[in-house]
Amino acid sequence: MLADRLRLTADRLITKFGSAIVLTEHITTTFNPTTGDNLETSVEYHTKAHISPYTTSDIVSGAIGINDSRFLVYADGYDIDEDWTIEFDNQHYTIINISKTIAQNKRIVLTLQCRCK
Repeated sequence: MLADRLRLTADRLITKFGSAIVLTEHITTTFNPTTGDNLETSVEYHTKAHISPYTTSDIVSGAIGINDSRFLVYADGYDIDEDWTIEFDNQHYTIINISKTIAQNKRIVLTLQCRCK
């Protein structure tokens, strides 16, 4: 019950105040025996995220790069991992780290540490 209310609230806030982003899932699909290559496809998901810079104290800790950004994404329906990329404001980002906010065994939001390419 609490987790459901938290998920609903997170979804509403990110939808209302978030910025439009494109999440891209990169999938290696099949091996082509003629060329010896794996064929890659990608799937794009248009959604919203709250985007914020890291603080100076975060950067001083060493795990955060100076150009890293924090993307807060509503977690429902996406199984995001570090192979995914994000496009925001004509900039492309790689996902460095994923933190999950969980309540009552349900994902509420994902916090993505992203680095501009």
